Amino acid sequence: MTLHFTIKQKLLAFSVVALTLVASVAGSGYWGNRELANSLTHITTNFSLIKNHLEADMMHDAIRGDVLSALHANHTGDMAGHQEAANNLKEHSAELRQHLKSNAALPLSADIKNAIEKITPQLDDYIVSANNIMSAKDKDRAEALLPTFITSFETLEKGMASISDLVETSTQQAQQKGENAAQFSQKLLAYTTLVFSIALLIASWLWVQNITARLEQFKKHIEEIAGQGDLTKRVPQTGNDEITSIVITFNDFIDRLHETIQRFKVAAQSMVEHSTNLSQQVNRAEANAGAQNDRTLQTSAVMEEMSASILGVAASSQTATQTATQTR
Repeated sequence: MTLHFTIKQKLLAFSVVALTLVASVAGSGYWGNRELANSLTHITTNFSLIKNHLEADMMHDAIRGDVLSALHANHTGDMAGHQEAANNLKEHSAELRQHLKSNAALPLSADIKNAIEKITPQLDDYIVSANNIMSAKDKDRAEALLPTFITSFETLEKGMASISDLVETSTQQAQQKGENAAQFSQKLLAYTTLVFSIALLIASWLWVQNITARLEQFKKHIEEIAGQGDLTKRVPQTGNDEITSIVITFNDFIDRLHETIQRFKVAAQSMVEHSTNLSQQVNRAEANAGAQNDRTLQTSAVMEEMSASILGVAASSQTATQTATQTR
């Protein structure tokens, strides 16, 4: 089954293909931008995670410094220094908890969240161990608690180091994912544009070739009809588009023109026949007029002869009268 489309339908199809190209390019760009935005969001989240983690690690070291400062103050009997270390410990412990809490609230991967949850008890043990040293009644008691504090410090340090490794891996993955998304988006845009551009070029070329070829055929048939003057020929009707409508209209015009000329031809033949009859009648009238003229001339001659005879008779009568008179 052959499908025939009008020029209007072909233009609409061409427009649909062009819109599809625009939509595909836009969709590819949107997908690429969305992937890049997701990667950027992930990287930004990781930056916040790294910032909080670094500050937490600083607070982790600061707490150890507070404990060592307190021990030193105990040895020197510096109560003001001990109180300052205790205040710093309280402040640094709160900041450490807050940084870890902020990281736990971020949209992180499951392994990082699990690592943060895992070090929470270690953090509590570390802070409790530091507070125990701070609250020790004497320096001997404080120094006795130092090994336990160092152990909790090292345990928490290992836990935070594992989080650092996970954060580094996550950041690298996010960066790689962003680069992959950007490259894929660029390739997708390039391939989509190339494929649809080629499709549009081929479709437009075929469409123009079809229209121009049919117009050339139409022109050729018109030139044949005009050159030969043969009104019995018609332009072949193919397709079902606007050019076909023009061909049908032109053939209808030729049909009507041919009918009109045929009627003129019949009328002209009738006029020729009437002219011939009229000429024959005129000739017959001329012949009749000639015969009538001959008869008129003959009658005139007879009348002249009769007049001469009458005149002769009159003269004879007058002579006879005169003779008779003289005789008397």
